[in-house]
Amino acid sequence: MIRLNWGPHEFGQDSFWYIALPQYGGDIRAQFEASHESHDEEETTDLYLRVRKTLNDVVALIAAEKDESTHYNLSFVNYGSEALIFRLMSLTGELTTIVINQPCQPPEKLITKFEGLKRLHAQDHRFVIRPDTLYSTSDADFNAYTAEYFPSAKCPAYSDQHQSFGIYDPDPKYRFIPFSKERADRIKTSQIAVLVNYYDEERQQGLGSVYASGSDFLLAEEVKFDDPDSVLNSLRLISPRGFISIPRDEYLELLREEFSTGNKKINPNFQINQKNGEAFPLDVIDTGIALGAKLAQERIL
Repeated sequence: MIRLNWGPHEFGQDSFWYIALPQYGGDIRAQFEASHESHDEEETTDLYLRVRKTLNDVVALIAAEKDESTHYNLSFVNYGSEALIFRLMSLTGELTTIVINQPCQPPEKLITKFEGLKRLHAQDHRFVIRPDTLYSTSDADFNAYTAEYFPSAKCPAYSDQHQSFGIYDPDPKYRFIPFSKERADRIKTSQIAVLVNYYDEERQQGLGSVYASGSDFLLAEEVKFDDPDSVLNSLRLISPRGFISIPRDEYLELLREEFSTGNKKINPNFQINQKNGEAFPLDVIDTGIALGAKLAQERIL
């Protein structure tokens, strides 16, 4: 028999969950406290309780795999239009990430992301989080998977409010930190390099539908933002949405063309860069392409 405590928001800012509702096209409309109290209508309360039950089922499966009867603490970490992120901590202090799809998203999308992570991790483990296990539960509308957990991970993003590229930092309180152009360009260079590195020559495929701002990357360690090597070595892909079939030279040219345009909102007309917040300078893109080619050569050797 496992014991599961529900902790507050991991960043200590509040205890809210944000659930994207199908009837609103995925907009974040429902807001719930970590207690069972709902601030919205009955239907959203039902969704909230179904999410909780699914997470309880997943934790029970994890405990069964480990043959453990122990105490767990589950904390809400973050949310997006496609997924809810939680941190699971065992009594021994072992940390695991649990990702569950938002109710507005088909559960198959989560499977696509999980399989994408497995593929990328097998190709080159250096710049992608390690996926662990995919779970299906009794609720057909939800899937979940576990992955390695990075404490104090920072999220690179563009902020409309600050009119700046920077990072969302959870410590000591979740907030946005705007960056100078030099620091922002180091992150953008590394993002381009990682995309180029994961071009698959055998399949003639590259990553597509990328959200470079706020969703698909994190900085996994205590990064030194004035050190290009530290930025690159801390960067991880966390949310691959799919791949496009295209020759390498055409992929690089398309990457150059699309990332030199700023997409503050999701642009489905672009194949690679669907959201980067602001235009990436061409010299930054070209430096990233060259660095990515070097990373790919290191991987092959």
